[in-house]
Amino acid sequence: MRARGAYSLEVKKEILSNLSKDSCCRLSFLSAVLKSSEYNLTNNGFKIEISSKLRELLEEVADIIQSMYGYSPVITQDDDVFNQNERFKIIIEGDIVRPLLIDCGIAKVNEENCFEFVDGIDSELVIDECCKKSYIKGLLLACGSVSGIGEKTNRSIDYHLEWVMSNEQTAYDLLELLAYFNIFGRKILRKNLFVVYLQKFDQISDLLVVVDAPNAMLSLNEEFAMRTIKNSVNRINNCESANQTKTIDASINQLRAINTIMDTIGIEALGEDLERVCMLRLANEDESLEGLAKLSGMTRSALNYRLNKIIKIAEEITKN
Repeated sequence: MRARGAYSLEVKKEILSNLSKDSCCRLSFLSAVLKSSEYNLTNNGFKIEISSKLRELLEEVADIIQSMYGYSPVITQDDDVFNQNERFKIIIEGDIVRPLLIDCGIAKVNEENCFEFVDGIDSELVIDECCKKSYIKGLLLACGSVSGIGEKTNRSIDYHLEWVMSNEQTAYDLLELLAYFNIFGRKILRKNLFVVYLQKFDQISDLLVVVDAPNAMLSLNEEFAMRTIKNSVNRINNCESANQTKTIDASINQLRAINTIMDTIGIEALGEDLERVCMLRLANEDESLEGLAKLSGMTRSALNYRLNKIIKIAEEITKN
């Protein structure tokens, strides 16, 4: 059994190892990460705070910002006492914030020359397929999670992948990006946050291919295959158990009927054919109908007909 969140961490690390170095894709990726960050207005202007358990994610973000703007964000450890797990953060402030948010399609200068934030995903950043993939990667790394691969969870559903966002339009736009790759998610509201999720195995598997996580996809498929085999074995065992129970119940009913006849009119009164069947059952109490048929040389249906006839005779005797 994996620790909770272990598979999600594996997926994210693999995604980070397969990021595009094209400038358009790096900007789309950065925009997605910033969409999941916090913005605060201070006395010195806007401040961006990016927080994550993955130091590697923040290192990638810092590298992109350094290469595009010549600004070197400092990665520090998050000292928030409410965070039980180790987290890291980057704080970006100063003159770089406004152009950074505008370039990433998160904010714009309106007609009144005022700075304002923009809902949703900037369509200019996801024109090409490679940029669409990069944006999905960024959101999955920043606000996504995957569960169900050998993990103990609180969900009754085995497979689950989700993104949790504060902006509803971003959730709708993400659904459109996924649909481009024939992946169809759903959206719900959970504790005032918007959640886009996938629950079908094949959809999650396809998504892992889209975000360039082939090893995670293979692990998912291997686990799914093993679970399918295990479930098949359990179904077979359950069927065998049910058949055994059915055989035992049938044998008990037949033996009870034969004993009723023996205690009253006697099995010899049934005629040679039915008497022979009675003797066969008495000599093979635990045998299945198919096994009795082989021993008797009769067909299964013929034997079953005679056993049912014996039961009916016993029922008539009991009524009288």
